[in-house]
Amino acid sequence: MDSMTMDANFTVDGQKSTVKLLQHGGSVACQRTTIAYCNVSSSRRKSRKAHFAATSDVRRKIMSAPLSKELREKHSVRSIPVRKDDEVMVVRGTYKGREGKIVQVYRKKWVIHIDRVSREKVNGATAPIGISPSKVVVTNLKLDKSRLAILERKGKKDAMKQ
Repeated sequence: MDSMTMDANFTVDGQKSTVKLLQHGGSVACQRTTIAYCNVSSSRRKSRKAHFAATSDVRRKIMSAPLSKELREKHSVRSIPVRKDDEVMVVRGTYKGREGKIVQVYRKKWVIHIDRVSREKVNGATAPIGISPSKVVVTNLKLDKSRLAILERKGKKDAMKQ
């Protein structure tokens, strides 16, 4: 089977865009575009591939955790990407109820390491246990200039939606 390509030109909200469509077999795929959501697929295997092949900057966003009720009211933000030195509490799983500081955000394995969540190995060394960021609640944020800017920006967005 030969693959066929064609260009499609169209305007969305006054912005002109060109999309290169690749037709191979019975499917059509988008390639290089300025339109958002062109590469979104409802196919299970494509979604899984996009998730597991995600770059580090995309993984950062996916590895977000909800804020505690107090922080949510204070900042008007529901969730935020986790980072080292945030304080969290595990709310699901074997380690439910444990609190601690994030020691490492391990993007390659999609987990975070928390200082009080570890186990002792047979040789006596302690090994950190990886916890999914979706299973924790952020209880205290490490705030710096860039983090405050993110909170301010997200807070304004949430205020506009209401």
